[in-house]
Amino acid sequence: MKKLCWLVAISILIFVFFYKLGDTALLSYDEAWYAEIARNILRTKNVFQLQFNASPFIDHPPLGYILSAISIGIFGNSEFSARFFSAAFGLGTIIVVFLIGKKIKSWEVGVAAAGILLSSMWFIFRSRSGNLDAPFMFWESLTVYFLLHRKEKYLYFSVASFAALLLTKTLVGVGLLPVIVFILWTRRKELKPNVLVKSATIFIILVSPWYLYNQMQNSGFLYHHFIEIGTRGDSNTYSIGALHESLRYLAIGVGKWYKVFLTSVLVSIACIFLKKKDIFNWSVLFLWFAGFSVFLFSSETQIWHLLPLYPILSLIIPFSLISLGLVTFRATTGQILSCPKVLYTFHFCGSI
Repeated sequence: MKKLCWLVAISILIFVFFYKLGDTALLSYDEAWYAEIARNILRTKNVFQLQFNASPFIDHPPLGYILSAISIGIFGNSEFSARFFSAAFGLGTIIVVFLIGKKIKSWEVGVAAAGILLSSMWFIFRSRSGNLDAPFMFWESLTVYFLLHRKEKYLYFSVASFAALLLTKTLVGVGLLPVIVFILWTRRKELKPNVLVKSATIFIILVSPWYLYNQMQNSGFLYHHFIEIGTRGDSNTYSIGALHESLRYLAIGVGKWYKVFLTSVLVSIACIFLKKKDIFNWSVLFLWFAGFSVFLFSSETQIWHLLPLYPILSLIIPFSLISLGLVTFRATTGQILSCPKVLYTFHFCGSI
């Protein structure tokens, strides 16, 4: 029965992310732009120097474009190829969020978190678009998942995943540092010095080549990549005034879950005092959210810039509500999620 449930769930996910994926033309400038950069990788065979319109492209690191180039090389030059890896990473993010929920609390939290993320409109929209958002969310979530394990090999896995995160979007990936530092600090007595040295070596080997190559090619690379693109330069300001607009974007992106999220944040305060055994996991979730919440205060924030918050939001809601018993959860084949306008094979019983 368990295998059948997994088969049904994966089949639904494949349908959601890949059905008619290539039936529409590339809808945004970014989609066409990124697909052209990927095609240029196949033409030049140079993964260190990205090109667009015969000029070097240094706005973003190469990993997302390399994966897109692989897709185009396998499936041919088409809209489906340009979007394939984004959709695959979107599907992968759902699975990783489920695994995180299961790891920090229970199977029920994992299923609920996956369902919440899957029902967030902008998550699906960007996952089916040839952009860098879905790969970023995948590496973001996978890094946290690996860090939650205490075995040495998982630390190496988390280093590789974090390197992939930075090689997808550099400065945005730094938002994961608070939770990384916290987890490593709590494990400081059990981490051997040689393990930390190996981890740092792996990270440097994976991350540094692209940055060193482009800095040697262009002395203004670091300023353009980190300041003009990463922080949006002088045009960007951080203020409380920008928070209102950003929260509106967040509400649009996750729909009905936004109000539930606000409720769950209040509930989580009670959880911290009443469920002290979960303090570590709450610290992870809140530091994870805090690291990326800087976008909420930026005047340059657009709706897609808030996507890194979606996996965290999806985990906080069921973790808080289920922990205090405010929501009773059960999974039943064929039943439908009893939340407005959302259709899935999961069923919530009880009240908020």
